[in-house]
Amino acid sequence: MKKIISFIFFIFIVGCGYQPLFNAQKLNFSINKIEYEKNKLNRVIAKELTTYQNKKNVEQKYDLKIFSYENKKVTLKDKKGDPSNLRLSLSTEIKVFDNQKLIFEKKYDESFEYQNSSKKFELRKYEDKIRQSMLGQISSQIINDLYSIK
Repeated sequence: MKKIISFIFFIFIVGCGYQPLFNAQKLNFSINKIEYEKNKLNRVIAKELTTYQNKKNVEQKYDLKIFSYENKKVTLKDKKGDPSNLRLSLSTEIKVFDNQKLIFEKKYDESFEYQNSSKKFELRKYEDKIRQSMLGQISSQIINDLYSIK
């Protein structure tokens, strides 16, 4: 019974005309060059955007400059004065150039609040996951904005 239901579900999904929002075949832009300071945040964003680099048969070709920084703050302390809650904030500024002329500029901010842990290794791994997720969201927003530039 489960096989029949999953087969019907599969046929429905295939036949519904679903297409990804950012279909690589329908690109209206390409990224020529991505410039950024050599830090981990910028590297991750640039890596996410490399799939949109050097595409052929597109109208718009952009050069990007990326500036990112991270801020970690204590938002709540316990009775002893030790940090109990933290906030990780990422800010990214992007400048888009077409033929060396600035055509678009925007700042993206993401933040996440979480509890501190006495297990520092696990806390660092958790912060890395949070950071990756926020950088993925920022990259998606950048791609959305690049699609909407006219």
